[in-house]
Amino acid sequence: MPEPEELDGSLRETTARGTVILTIANMSFRVVQVVAFIVLARVLTPAEFGLMALVLVPLNILAPLASIGLREAVVHSSGLRRDVVRSATSMAFLASVLLYAVMAAFAEPITVFLGVPEAVTLLQVTAIVLILESLGTVPEALLSKDLAFFRLGAVTIAS
Repeated sequence: MPEPEELDGSLRETTARGTVILTIANMSFRVVQVVAFIVLARVLTPAEFGLMALVLVPLNILAPLASIGLREAVVHSSGLRRDVVRSATSMAFLASVLLYAVMAAFAEPITVFLGVPEAVTLLQVTAIVLILESLGTVPEALLSKDLAFFRLGAVTIAS
C-alpha cells in the first residue's frame, strides 16, 4: 500500500495532467464547433441557419435532464458492479427516450411559441440527438471515475 504522501502526490499529478488534457480537448472541441458553424453558415441560407439555431434552444434546455444525475452517481459510487452499470445505462436511455417523446409531442406548440411553426418536423428529427447523447452518459462517467482523462479527452474531441 502506498504511503499517503505518495498517493496524494500521484493523485495531484493525475489531476493536473487530466486538467490539461481536458482543457485541450474542450478547446479543440470548441474550435471544431466554430468551424462547423462557419461551414453551415456558408451552406445554409440565413433563414435556414436561424431556424436551426431556434430549434436548438429547447434541445439545449432539455439535454442536461437526460442524464438525470446518473453521471454524478456513477462517478461518486464505490465498487460498481456490471448490473449497476447496465441499469444506469438503461435508465439514461429510457430517460432520454421519454424526453424525446415529450419533445416530439410538444413540437408544434414549442415551434409556434418560437415563432417558427414550419419547424415542427425539424425539431422532432433533431430531438433524436437526446437519445444519441444518452448512450455516452455512463461510459463517460466511468472514464471520469477511472481518471482516464486522455481517453475522455479523445471522446470529447471525437464527439
